[in-house]
Amino acid sequence: MDSFSAISEAMKAVAKKKENLHKAFEGLISHGSLASLPLQWKDIEAHFHLIEKEINEKLEKLSEKEKLMPKPEMIQQKPEKPTENIAKIPAKAEVSPEKMVAKPGKTENTPVKPENSSAGNSKLGVKPKRILKTLCEKMDAKGLLKFIIEHRREVPAIRYELPMALRSAPNSAELVLDCVLEFYPTKGKQETPKDEVHGTRRACILLLERLSTIDSNRNPDIKERAMKIAGEWKKKVYTETEKEGGTPTAAHAFLQLLATYGLASGFDADDLFEFISLIGRMTEAPDLCRALGFTPSMPGKWVLLIVSLPLRLDMNF
Repeated sequence: MDSFSAISEAMKAVAKKKENLHKAFEGLISHGSLASLPLQWKDIEAHFHLIEKEINEKLEKLSEKEKLMPKPEMIQQKPEKPTENIAKIPAKAEVSPEKMVAKPGKTENTPVKPENSSAGNSKLGVKPKRILKTLCEKMDAKGLLKFIIEHRREVPAIRYELPMALRSAPNSAELVLDCVLEFYPTKGKQETPKDEVHGTRRACILLLERLSTIDSNRNPDIKERAMKIAGEWKKKVYTETEKEGGTPTAAHAFLQLLATYGLASGFDADDLFEFISLIGRMTEAPDLCRALGFTPSMPGKWVLLIVSLPLRLDMNF
C-alpha cells in the first residue's frame, strides 16, 4: 500500500496547489487591465476536477486489480529437498574430461560469439566516442550532425558521450550553432522527406541539450550570432504554428536555443509563454521553464499557462 499512500499525498498536494492557483487567479482578475479576461475560475476548476476524476478512476481500477492478486503466503511453494533434486539427475549426465576438450577439426567452423558481441557493443560504446571526439576536434558540423542522424538508434549512447566529445572542440558553442543551422536549411532540396527533416531536428535539439550541460565559450560574438538565429527561428515557428496548428518540435528547439545560449531576456515573456504552451506535455517542459527563468512566482502568467496545459508543469516545480 506504499504506492497508494504516495499517490494520496500527491493528490493532497494538488488540492493545495489548486487553492494557491485560485488566489493567484483572483489577483489576476483584480488587475484593471485584465478585467475583460475571457476566463472564469469555474473553467479552471472544471479542468482540475476532470483530471482528479480521471486519476481517482485509475486508482480504483488499480485497487481492484490488487485485490484479485494472490497474497504472498498463498504463492509460497514448499521448497524441494536438495537430495530429491540430486536423485532426479541421471547418472549418464556426467561429462568426462575427454568430452570437455574440443576436437581440433571442429574448432575452425565454430562461431566466436564473444567477438561478435563486442563488435555490436562497440557501436554503443568505444566507436561512437572516438568518432564523436574526432568530429568535434575538427569542428566538423556537417559530419557531426550526419553521424547523429545515421546512428539515431544509438542515441542513448551518443547522448552520454556528447558532453565529453564537445569539450574536445576548440569552440563547442560555435560548433553547435553551425549544426543547428540545418534545422531550417536555407539551401538544398525544396521538398525534404518528413522522416529526414524530423531526424535532423531531433539531432539539433540533442546537441543543444547536451551543450547546456557543459561550460562552453559563449562569448559576445557567439551570443550575437545565436540571437540572430533565434530571431529567424521565431518567425518560422510562428508560421508553422499557423499552418499546422502547433509544432512542439520547432517550439522545443527554439526554447532550447534560448536556454542554452542565455537569450531569454532578449524576447518578450508573453511570446515565450505561448511557445511553452506548445511543449507543455513534454517531459522537458519543467526544466526548460527553469532554464528560461519562469517560475510559479509569476502568478498572473502562470495561471494562464496552467489552464492550457496538463498538471505536469505545476507538479514538477
